[in-house]
Amino acid sequence: MSSPPREADAPAPVQGAASGRPAVFLDRDGTLIADRGDLADPADVELLPGVVEILAEIQARFALFIVTNQSAVAAGRLTGEQVERVNAAVVERLRAAQVVIERVFVCPHARADGCDCIKPKPHFLEVAAREHGIDLGRSFTVGDHPHDAELATSVGATGVYVLTGHGLRHLGELGPGFVVLPSLADARPAFLAPGDGAAVGAIERAAGLLQRGRVVAFPTETVYGLGANALDPRAVARVFEIKRRPVFDPLIVHVDRLSWVERLTRAVPPSAARLMRRFWPGPLTLVLPKAPIIPDLVTAGLPTVALRMPAHEQALSLLRTCGIPICAPSANPFGYVSPTCAEHVGLKIGRAHV
Repeated sequence: MSSPPREADAPAPVQGAASGRPAVFLDRDGTLIADRGDLADPADVELLPGVVEILAEIQARFALFIVTNQSAVAAGRLTGEQVERVNAAVVERLRAAQVVIERVFVCPHARADGCDCIKPKPHFLEVAAREHGIDLGRSFTVGDHPHDAELATSVGATGVYVLTGHGLRHLGELGPGFVVLPSLADARPAFLAPGDGAAVGAIERAAGLLQRGRVVAFPTETVYGLGANALDPRAVARVFEIKRRPVFDPLIVHVDRLSWVERLTRAVPPSAARLMRRFWPGPLTLVLPKAPIIPDLVTAGLPTVALRMPAHEQALSLLRTCGIPICAPSANPFGYVSPTCAEHVGLKIGRAHV
């Protein structure tokens, strides 16, 4: 277990040489493995789907580290030895799949202890920069809690927030400026095409159009959607006009966080909440009693609203950037085949309309 130096000999922050290697600093529970609470038994380690595949692909470009807060040690619910055994099991499971974790950093303290190593404090990243030659400016942090993404902020790295583990629950606490993805397995474009300013710029432009009442086409994990501000009746009417869709046919509203569900509905039954936690983000639509904030045009005058959270990085980024729910039927004229690529949107709808 890595422990921080005493305050007297704590080194100054190190940003890492620009010529160093980039790294990915991975949270453990809820990011790499299923979050089972205070995990004491290595036999209970379960790698999340797609983790091995994405790490095997990116390790040629990035050094891989695990950074985990284990405050259960300070609380007496776990021992340091138990944490070490679980960490060793994670590392060994990955090594068996030819994925090499260079080092595991563990903070065993409670937040009230005021230690230097608990996330989002960057102590362990600075250690990696100094002792492993890591260029933090080209590195990433990944995790399912805002502190995991915020870990990147003070060292110029890129913070990636995933919706596995507790990610969906804490999404409303996440500040702006972070990449939000359904899971680590969906992070390939972020890692293998870092600094894609064109993609970021396109999302920002699309978000600005949505905020001004315009209509945009955007990808989801199923088909391309034709989106508008779900709370703006005039923008919603434009969607019906462009699609030539009958106004008696209601629209699905896309959201990026559970807090929107609470605002857009009158009530969320426990069964619906369980389905959201299990299947969102993903191609599951839930129909719930609508709140007055939803225009009647969205729901075709019905007392219910259809909601879903797309499992697509660009769709989630667009929703986060614009900060509003988006109503989005498929981006094709009513009655035609739904488009699965951007070129088809232009052919079916016409770029002049969106």
